[in-house]
Amino acid sequence: MSLAMLVIEGNETADWHAKDIAFRLFKGEISAPNMVSVKTAFKIAEEMKSWQRFWDNEQSGRYNYNLIPSVKSTVLFPCDRDTGISYCRLLLHNSMLKDDNYRSGILLTPVCDCGMSRETDLRTSDLL
Repeated sequence: MSLAMLVIEGNETADWHAKDIAFRLFKGEISAPNMVSVKTAFKIAEEMKSWQRFWDNEQSGRYNYNLIPSVKSTVLFPCDRDTGISYCRLLLHNSMLKDDNYRSGILLTPVCDCGMSRETDLRTSDLL
C-alpha cells in the first residue's frame, strides 16, 4: 500500500469520525466541553442582551419574533432533509400554501379550497 493510499484512507477515517461525533452532538447523545474565560462569558452575555433588546424593539420580522422570541433559542431541524426544507420554507413564508402564493402574486385569492378562511401555515398546522 502506498503512502498516498494510507493518507487517503486516514482522511476518510477521520472524516467518518468527525461526522459521527457531529451527529451524536446534534442528537444530544454527547456534549462538547464548553470552556470560556470569565471575560469572554461576560462579553457574550452583554452581546446577547444587546441582540435581545434589538430583537424586542425591531419593527420588522414580527412573525418570526412570535415563533422565536428569544435570541438564545435554538431551532432544531429534523434529520430528514425534505422535512427540514419544508420547515425552512414555512419559516420564510415561501411555501406552496395559497396565502404565500397570493402574497407573491401567483394566485388571485388566498382562500382555502374549503372556502372558510385563508390557507396559511398556522391554519394548516391546526388541521394536522
